[in-house]
Amino acid sequence: MAYKVKSGDTLSQIAKNMGTTLKALMAANPQIKNANKIKPGQSIKTPTKTTTKTTPGTTIISVFGKDVEVKKKGDKHYRVKKDGSLAKNPVSKLQQANINNPKSNIVKRTGGKTTTTTASALPKSRNPYAGMSKSEMAAISMKKKKPTALADKNKIRKKTGDLIASAARKSLAKKRG
Repeated sequence: MAYKVKSGDTLSQIAKNMGTTLKALMAANPQIKNANKIKPGQSIKTPTKTTTKTTPGTTIISVFGKDVEVKKKGDKHYRVKKDGSLAKNPVSKLQQANINNPKSNIVKRTGGKTTTTTASALPKSRNPYAGMSKSEMAAISMKKKKPTALADKNKIRKKTGDLIASAARKSLAKKRG
């Protein structure tokens, strides 16, 4: 995710709005040598975190000549059903002993998968105005502003006053004319 610098922004202010520290923001942007020298229109990267997760490979045992996948739960192994759920009872002690023996002929082990994900290190803000300048926030709030009851009353008073004034002018014109 990137943030475009606006006029009047400071790096510490941007970091505060993003919910991070100036140090983390500087680390994510090695092109910025001096925190006090940023320019409007410049793009700043937000800090990210990388998560690496390794899932163990599957273990398959031979039961009466048929290959069966097993998964470890706690300290015991359970047979994996066709729907992906685990069997109710653990495998036998003999099968467990073969699984624990890395040199066993009836056990086939396949390699695991390593997945790496990169995500923003910033917490998701609930503030709809996060990252906006004050002038942008003011422009949005002005659009949403509704007339108040007091403003409506003032308009009514002015109209009433205008009507009274025009009626008074007409009556004076009749008396003179």
